[in-house]
Amino acid sequence: MGLLKKNIAVGIISLVFAACSNSSNSGESETSISKGDCFDVVNTQTSSGDLKTIGVKDFFGDTVYYDVEKELSEEKYLLVNQETKDSVVAEVKDKQMIVVEVLEFNGNFKSSSSTKYSSSGKSSSLSSSSAKMTSSSSFLFIIENEEMTLDLNEMKLYDKRDKNTYDVHVDSVGNARIIQPLNYAGIDSSWCYNNYPKNCNRYGRLYTRASASTACPKDWALSPYGFEGFYAGYRDFMSGSFSGIGVVQLYWRKLYSSGEGSARLFCKKGIDDCFFTSSKTEEGFNVLNNNYAFSVNCIYKNSIKPPKGIELPKSTYVIPEIEFVDISQEYAGPYGEIIDERDGNIYKTVKMGEHTWMAENLKFVIDSSWCLTDDCISNEIYGRYYRWENANGLFDRFSVDTLKWPIQGVCPEGWHIPSRAEWDALFQYVLEQTDGAYIYKALMTTGLWYQPWSDAEQAGYNTFGFNILPSGYVSAEVGHSRFYGSKSTNVEFMISDDDPDSRQTVVYFSPPRTREEPFYYRLRRDYRPYPNIRCVLGKGYYPVYSSQVDEQE
Repeated sequence: MGLLKKNIAVGIISLVFAACSNSSNSGESETSISKGDCFDVVNTQTSSGDLKTIGVKDFFGDTVYYDVEKELSEEKYLLVNQETKDSVVAEVKDKQMIVVEVLEFNGNFKSSSSTKYSSSGKSSSLSSSSAKMTSSSSFLFIIENEEMTLDLNEMKLYDKRDKNTYDVHVDSVGNARIIQPLNYAGIDSSWCYNNYPKNCNRYGRLYTRASASTACPKDWALSPYGFEGFYAGYRDFMSGSFSGIGVVQLYWRKLYSSGEGSARLFCKKGIDDCFFTSSKTEEGFNVLNNNYAFSVNCIYKNSIKPPKGIELPKSTYVIPEIEFVDISQEYAGPYGEIIDERDGNIYKTVKMGEHTWMAENLKFVIDSSWCLTDDCISNEIYGRYYRWENANGLFDRFSVDTLKWPIQGVCPEGWHIPSRAEWDALFQYVLEQTDGAYIYKALMTTGLWYQPWSDAEQAGYNTFGFNILPSGYVSAEVGHSRFYGSKSTNVEFMISDDDPDSRQTVVYFSPPRTREEPFYYRLRRDYRPYPNIRCVLGKGYYPVYSSQVDEQE
């Protein structure tokens, strides 16, 4: 059965009211309906404002459904029992159905699931929140509102808001859920993994807890469950970084009274630690910050339970095994080369998209630059760590408004310190080459991540020859001594552009074991970063020479 060409707006209204009083509902005898009998109306179904179906409680409290065959006058209808096909004329008002005339009656008052009904033998196949029925006594396979169409013939949900289509699974108790994670972009605070659109097509979008609560179409809600196999990763609440694609999936579930969200976790088989819990599968655990971004699965608010004799089709959708581009082969060249005439250092260079980068950290010595742990012999390979003002030649310039960009600063002649836009271009190039999957592993070196991260799983691949080393970091709280981070922790690189915050912002790489993509990290004003520098080919301004001396640290 295809989609209906004419939209049908159907509503279910649950009613609570004082019950009818029938004297014939006691004892063990079978009960017949007759003129004057009164039954409580427990729900009604309408289309375009017209009454189409009513559900009433029989003598024993079970729900029986009548279709409106004809409206005879205001509040008076010719009704047909959906199961027995018996016809009655009844008034429907004040949330009650009062029998005016019995036109056909084939014996006993019947529920939708029994041929005879006695006070000692109740059964029911439809509840007051059951699936909608058509006026022709057949099950309504098309359920529609202004935001969606649920097609139970095709087991599809069509989201009218963005024209996305989802496969639907209906379980044994009538819960209808979409199989694929939601991919609705028309809401704030939602992202594709790595901001790469193709990842949304694969895995759906990632939503904060607040956006997740309103993301599903009308008449759908946040499901407490999701289908395993969509390893979409997640977005961190503080850094905005992405982690875990192809390894971890998390679905938002509900919001506790404490304000904490609850999520469901799946780790891909063979992965020991894919999130901040040791469990491979978690039905529900507290998420301490609701600004994490996880996947969303939607569930239909009404139960889908067809009457006896109607069987819903099963979805044939199979969750795909996503395969990414193999980036595990280490770069074998070619490399360029630059000789820094100022000190004789020689650096490898590599072309990354439209830009040529140094494939090593800068080692040029100026004041306010340091070796890791002040041991320049053992740690020469990691380059030096620079104060922003000195590296940019701006220690005696206090406004960026009149400066020219880019800035050569401490880089060799013909090279400059990269801007945020140039780092963005580098990341975008890597994403295009890896089909949106990885940045961090493709850029990190293969063999120098110290134990326990020197094994293949925890090291990088150095796919493009950029060769980020585990150089650690150097920082200091203003007024305090410098702090040297371990070589097995994060790595930080300098940004230089006309954003006043660039001097407090670094490009931040976590160690490979975290599976975290690089991000921009802005330190507090009372902290001073001393990042490494990778120079980019291209003329810059304000060169810095080793003889330039800084003000007292």
